[in-house]
Amino acid sequence: MSFNADEYISDLQQTVIAAGLNYEVWWTYKSEDTRPEFVDAMNSYTVFFQTSIHAHFVALLVALYRLYETRADTFNVPSLLGLLRSHSTFDRGTLDQLDAVYAAAKPL
Repeated sequence: MSFNADEYISDLQQTVIAAGLNYEVWWTYKSEDTRPEFVDAMNSYTVFFQTSIHAHFVALLVALYRLYETRADTFNVPSLLGLLRSHSTFDRGTLDQLDAVYAAAKPL
């Protein structure tokens, strides 16, 4: 895989956007603040909404997993950090800071 930092980062941004959108839809269905607005329709089309709620939650998890997986043949944060380091894209201090941010976020 050739390295194009802008393309790589753009792909990761799209993954974050997809995760965020799936979260918003899932949370709209589940939140006590918004669910009452849709509960009548949800009760009328129970199977559709049960499937949709599950699908959006799974899509959210898949997108988040994609960010943190460690396969070398996919766009993910660990590979991006390694590529930035191997291509000397930033100075060592900046790369160390990025590694620290990733290390802090990973357990979440």
